[in-house]
Amino acid sequence: MIRNGGRYMDIEIIEVKENYLKMKILEEDYTLGNVIQKALLDDERIIGAGFYIPHPLKREMIFEVFFKDNIPMKEWKNIIIEDIKNIGEYIAKIKEKLAETLEKEGID
Repeated sequence: MIRNGGRYMDIEIIEVKENYLKMKILEEDYTLGNVIQKALLDDERIIGAGFYIPHPLKREMIFEVFFKDNIPMKEWKNIIIEDIKNIGEYIAKIKEKLAETLEKEGID
């Protein structure tokens, strides 16, 4: 589990089939879901990725990822982790650009 403010995010694997992974991410919502989905869909090794929130009062999302036929299951973990890492790197670039822009405007 990962602490996020006063909540604890956790991930459960629900189903694994040929070229398909289904997981539940607890204590997260559309904000994180959209970011993860975009990162996965940008990966050419993934042919589809999406999520849904089963109930609006439950803080959980169900994520489904479809890998290309030639991607062995043993590589799935590294692919997903790499894509999540890319999100962090992109956010760091946004932070740098924002700081630079604010400084140019005299906002410290």
